[in-house]
Amino acid sequence: MIPRLAASLLLAIAMGLVLTSEVVLTGAKERRHSLVLAGSLAVGFGFGIAACAFFLWAVLLGPDHRGLVLVELALLVGLIAVRLYTWRAEHRDRWFPRVGSGAPSPSWVFRAGLSASLVVSASLFMVTALRDPHGGWDAWMTWNVMARFLFRGGDHWQDAFSSSFRHPDYPLLLPGIVARSWEYVGSDTVVAPVTVAMLFTFATIALAGSSLALLRTTRQAVLAVLILLGTQFLITHGASQYADVPLGFFMLATTVLVFLHDRASGRTRGLVALAGTAAAFAAWTKNEGLLFLASVIVARCAVLWKQRRWQGALNDLGGFALGLAPVLAILVYFKLALAPSNDLMSGQGSSDTLIRLLDFQRYVEVGRLFTGGVRHLGDNGLLSAVPLLLAYLLCVGVKVDVVDRRAVGTSLVTLALVLGGYVLVGLTAPDDYIRLLKSSVDRLLLQLWPTAVFTCFMIACPSEEATG
Repeated sequence: MIPRLAASLLLAIAMGLVLTSEVVLTGAKERRHSLVLAGSLAVGFGFGIAACAFFLWAVLLGPDHRGLVLVELALLVGLIAVRLYTWRAEHRDRWFPRVGSGAPSPSWVFRAGLSASLVVSASLFMVTALRDPHGGWDAWMTWNVMARFLFRGGDHWQDAFSSSFRHPDYPLLLPGIVARSWEYVGSDTVVAPVTVAMLFTFATIALAGSSLALLRTTRQAVLAVLILLGTQFLITHGASQYADVPLGFFMLATTVLVFLHDRASGRTRGLVALAGTAAAFAAWTKNEGLLFLASVIVARCAVLWKQRRWQGALNDLGGFALGLAPVLAILVYFKLALAPSNDLMSGQGSSDTLIRLLDFQRYVEVGRLFTGGVRHLGDNGLLSAVPLLLAYLLCVGVKVDVVDRRAVGTSLVTLALVLGGYVLVGLTAPDDYIRLLKSSVDRLLLQLWPTAVFTCFMIACPSEEATG
């Protein structure tokens, strides 16, 4: 069982690694960090590709997935061939992000703290997973139920989208990769969703750390990783097998790729296309990803419009759409052909919505929920991470490199738009949703947390400069 599961996940990650290999630098100094960056991106992108292939096979060829491995191997070979061709074409104009020069390596205290935090976080994840191997409530009522219909349903696999079930319109990236793993193994073992959850959780942390090591300094990267590892809810919620951590991964991946695109010299259309693919995978992971997708497009266009970079906006949109289109087409088909109407949107009517918007008590209640959630975000029992990050920014100051201004603006506006969208949904949603919001506001904020931490350290003055 374990060898088959490992083979299935490694095949998916290999496809993702070929697709994201553009972030691997040729410079020896940066190669170590860029390899970690590419590897962490490969986890999410590979799972996204495999989930899409699994879904398309079911739609086009039926529920019998025998032969899927041959198709995926052929896809891997095709991706390698395309990548080798484009790599040769790009070799003369290779790109290198501008990293901090002369920054000292982290001291043994930083390295010891990082190692200890990693061991504690991995242990916490495993203890949580062993205690609840089927995951939390939403995992076994929504995500894993969908996965089991895809795996066990046979000709009735589409019954997973019946309105009799909870949230049957949710996208299928997470159920798809779990069901695909079960197909390779031959049984619906709990090891598969736990392993997928673990890879998404720690790939998110590795992505934040490796990208900051490339774009800022190694010390900034270590501090960010310590913040994320110290966010107990990130680790335990990752082990719960919900889709919030995978969604947070793709939000962070989109943001990191935008920063790399703006930092790069030479031909970088592939980077912005990868950002579009990451944003599309966010939408294929959870409905909130659609809000993120729209927000990042609006934010990028707004930032470029303010700087009067019309040609840059058109080029970015073209590359972004190129990476976005294939996955978005799958999502649109799913939403129009298979998924029922969203239970939240179906409760919206113009007159009811207006009444809710005029209800002052709603503003008070929703505002209290979100401010409380932000205040306690990253609370590990000793200290909340949000005040800690704000205090850190006040101590070291803010320093944004000129080349990063567009990406910083894009990230900050995107975060503001997504958070505003969550608040607006809370203000206009049916009354029952307010009750659900009380138990889910921490999960909504967790989706944004890795991107918020990454952006914070991208604008913070490196500590060695602040103290020097």
